[in-house]
Amino acid sequence: MARTLFGLQGVPRLSEAPWRLFGVRHLSPAASFDLLALLEAEPPERILVEGPEDADALIPLLVSNRSTPPLAILAFTAERPVSSILYPLAEYSPEYVVLKWAAGHGVPAGFMDLPTRVFLAMESPGGARAPAEDPAREALDPYGAIAKAEGFDDYETWWEYRFEHNRNPRAFSEAAAELGRGLRSIEEARERDLARERRMRAHIARALSSVSSPERLLVVAGAFHLPALGDTEDAMDDGELAALPSRESRLSLMPYSYARLASRSGYGAGNRAPAHYSRLWRLALEGRAELATDEYLASLAASLRAAGLPRSTADVIEATRLAETLAALRGGPAPSVADLRDAATAVLGRGETIPIAKALALAEIGTEIGRMEESAGRSSVQEDFYRELGELSLSRYLAATPETLDLDLRENRRAAGRESAFLDLRRSAFLWRLSILGVDFAQARASRQDSGTWAEAWLLRWTPEAEVSLAESSIYGDTVEAASAYLIQERLDGARDVAETAALAALACRSGLESSLLLAFTRLEAMGIETSDFLSLAGASWSVSLLVDDGALRRLDAEAALPLLRKLFLAAALRLEDAASCDRAAAKEVVAAMKKADEVALVRWRDVDGEVWEASLRRLALRDDRNPLLSGFAASTLLEKGRLAGAELALEMGRRLSPAMPADLGAAWFEGLALRNRLGLLSRLELWRSLADYVDGLDEGNFMRALVYLRRAFADFAPGERRMICENLGELWKAAGGDVEEALAPELGEEEKARLAALNDFDFDDV
Repeated sequence: MARTLFGLQGVPRLSEAPWRLFGVRHLSPAASFDLLALLEAEPPERILVEGPEDADALIPLLVSNRSTPPLAILAFTAERPVSSILYPLAEYSPEYVVLKWAAGHGVPAGFMDLPTRVFLAMESPGGARAPAEDPAREALDPYGAIAKAEGFDDYETWWEYRFEHNRNPRAFSEAAAELGRGLRSIEEARERDLARERRMRAHIARALSSVSSPERLLVVAGAFHLPALGDTEDAMDDGELAALPSRESRLSLMPYSYARLASRSGYGAGNRAPAHYSRLWRLALEGRAELATDEYLASLAASLRAAGLPRSTADVIEATRLAETLAALRGGPAPSVADLRDAATAVLGRGETIPIAKALALAEIGTEIGRMEESAGRSSVQEDFYRELGELSLSRYLAATPETLDLDLRENRRAAGRESAFLDLRRSAFLWRLSILGVDFAQARASRQDSGTWAEAWLLRWTPEAEVSLAESSIYGDTVEAASAYLIQERLDGARDVAETAALAALACRSGLESSLLLAFTRLEAMGIETSDFLSLAGASWSVSLLVDDGALRRLDAEAALPLLRKLFLAAALRLEDAASCDRAAAKEVVAAMKKADEVALVRWRDVDGEVWEASLRRLALRDDRNPLLSGFAASTLLEKGRLAGAELALEMGRRLSPAMPADLGAAWFEGLALRNRLGLLSRLELWRSLADYVDGLDEGNFMRALVYLRRAFADFAPGERRMICENLGELWKAAGGDVEEALAPELGEEEKARLAALNDFDFDDV
């Protein structure tokens, strides 16, 4: 790597440092391999690693034989608003490799960067961030600039060619040193970087007193920082550190995943093919790094064969040759991930990526998830989470591959013991509590058992984000139950209306939080007295009605909801007529609310005042000063209940569809009437006679106006219902129903289509 490439004049050379400096990329197998060779050849007496200085206590847990990477150090604030920072480590991370080596050889090792409490203050809204930079500088990509200077559009491919596949002894450390100097020549360090490097120099100064000579101190840091770590001048002492903005932090060690490492791809944050990099690392340790291409393509072919796409050994050989040819053409000593992917697509995918996309993901990213010993730096909520997983037999779902879990909330009478009999019910409450905490471990799905509320379906998948959410939840309580109850109460305190409060009550019920449920009932009762919104009251009545059954199923005090239900339903019934004074857009919402209220009246007829509801429906059905669609829907609801006689319907229809009634109002009323109880309408011949006479009596203008609403009314009639209409019309017109249907079936002519399209210009939404 030529120094003139970066314009390095004036940048100090690393050889001037009296201690050993090793520059790394944070997720690089080549860095780890070269570093391990240095450790074995020239063992240090003391090691300093880039990382938060307050995380030293987690190092024994991190390198324990009972912990398996990928892992991550998680730091999060101890108060709200919650912020968090992750430090991910894979088995091929140089930081992990050097700490593991140090633990095995009894060499003291520790972190040397700013503590997490300072980082969290920098990352938090309103925290101490670096001053605003020049936009041109912000847009500069120093890594991309270096790659382009050598003729590469892709920094990752350039990195692989120049670093990962360079197996010369000490090649990585020398190249990383030059890279660090090059980066500093392109991009000036920001204020935060300078503060970090000052603190690192302070740790170096302290460590020098514990080694026999400076060269026995090894400092491992990102290549960008190396030029600033060659001396101990202008180091940040403890007093200056204490003066920096900070937020109280907590630390935890957590499992991580290759999928998350790949999604955070970028310098220092992740890499695009962690499974392949892990393969490179293990093969390098075995002295077989040259087989990485073969193993990548062989694993890909095996995945394709398992998925039913036969790929032969000859295919693998051809793909290997193509990958090596591509690398040679692009100037690489061995195939990069891009070369491997292109070769696999051309040969194994037969020129297409889609058929091999899943196999590519397995070969490059994989499904690896870290594991660690129990109680390893976990918060109390994390501890409770894992304890509950074990008790509820859910530990096997801690996997990157999603799995479906079907629950039956009813008592299992064949189970031995109460806890086993209600295992699925306890699982349900636990998963709902996690949803309150925002833990992305389980997602509720539509149940396969649509006939009962006792069935639930969940999609379970572990992610690092779920672990972060768990750790952050510790500021709300010591257990999953306590933290979720705290958040429910907080949301109840901020609930703005009855509907939101009712939804929270339902969530508390599903989560088995009885005290939160009773609190929600109290809030609902107070809000029900104050609100006059029919939509909210009807929705709340419906939600509370469901809660009665759901609460009983979940072994909660469901009877406590009945007095509240009566009050909410009565308030909704008394406000129906006021809500019906609205435009068409609002009428659609009122119809949905009316359906909910009527369902409550039918299901809870013992517990609510159905007579008041029916009286409100009757008044609305007969009123001319309310939205006609809602009046028609009220009439249809009464008809379905058997509370509107045929003679009354005929009289009302004659009035609504009379020549004296504006055409759009009459047609809108019929549209509302047709929204429910279709079979009852279709069986009443006198209704269709009235409608036919009404249409026959309209002049051209009124016919066009009425047709807008009639089109809406019949738009969602099923084919069988339309045939019944034709039969009714056939009887009225003294013709066979089939003849009428046949007469209406032909395609419309151009003139008819044009006239029908003209209806789109009508706008009666203000009726």
